[in-house]
Amino acid sequence: RESLSADKRELLLLRVDRGLSWNEIAEVCLGAEDMRDDQLKLEAARCRKQFERAKLKLRKLAERAGLLPPKD
Repeated sequence: RESLSADKRELLLLRVDRGLSWNEIAEVCLGAEDMRDDQLKLEAARCRKQFERAKLKLRKLAERAGLLPPKD
């Protein structure tokens, strides 16, 4: 996790450690609870995409370190 940016570490913390939904994460990231549904959905989608990128990066680092077998 330390190799990730602060934003990506926060996403991992909120999603994996705290188990928040994507909408809840979007609210945390934007710092607003009273936003329109379309704004919330857009931010939730952006957070999901960043999370996927973070997972891929962590997987590659773990493979290089020999912690995981290479993905087929």
